[in-house]
Amino acid sequence: MANEARQRRLAIVLARERITILRRDIGKMLVVGIASGIEADWVSIRAAFASLSHRLPRIVTPEMLEPLAADLHALAVRIGNMLESHAVAQDMSGNDTQPDAQYLNSKTDASTDLEPAIREGQGATVEQTERRLPLGAILKACPDIALYDRNGIRSWRELIATAGMVRGMLGISPSAWDSAREALGDIDAAVTVAAILQRAEEIKSPGGYLRGLTIKAQEGKFSTGPMIMALMRRREVRPR
Repeated sequence: MANEARQRRLAIVLARERITILRRDIGKMLVVGIASGIEADWVSIRAAFASLSHRLPRIVTPEMLEPLAADLHALAVRIGNMLESHAVAQDMSGNDTQPDAQYLNSKTDASTDLEPAIREGQGATVEQTERRLPLGAILKACPDIALYDRNGIRSWRELIATAGMVRGMLGISPSAWDSAREALGDIDAAVTVAAILQRAEEIKSPGGYLRGLTIKAQEGKFSTGPMIMALMRRREVRPR
């Protein structure tokens, strides 16, 4: 009986680890697929991923974890096949896309509510709003970023580190990331990347989009507070 109990505990540990790795890998593949412009029903795929990304209870059994791991594996294979087919097609066509080249042509008409304009006389209100926004509010508005940290994001430092990893998968160049950090500061640059990730399927060129927001920030026309509030309102209207 003791040996059987040990085997069950080991099975639970291994299943949890497999689920964690699969979730991380699927999240990365989703970002690559969306940023590469692969034609697919990304809304449904992301919804399927979200349904498989719920927090696990503290007490679990192998019978609870193994079906979840199997469903995640099937989704990973599905997305992986799509990426592989796209890569083969790209190799055959010889096309070389540059995600950062389309500077501000990032479907801004579809994403204007992501960075509401700061109207004259609103500066103090924006600053007060940002001071009141805790990390929890950022993660509530931009939950997808937490899928890329193995243990979840629990500090600003972890958010910055995760955003630094995600920016590469979004096709945001190191120079665009560095410029954003210089203009916005490390935390707000990370928040901006988290917001871009949250709207990845609507933004054609994440790198160009970030550069555009960086320029606006340098001109005093962009702040992360209204952006996060806009995302919160969208999630209240269309809960995931």
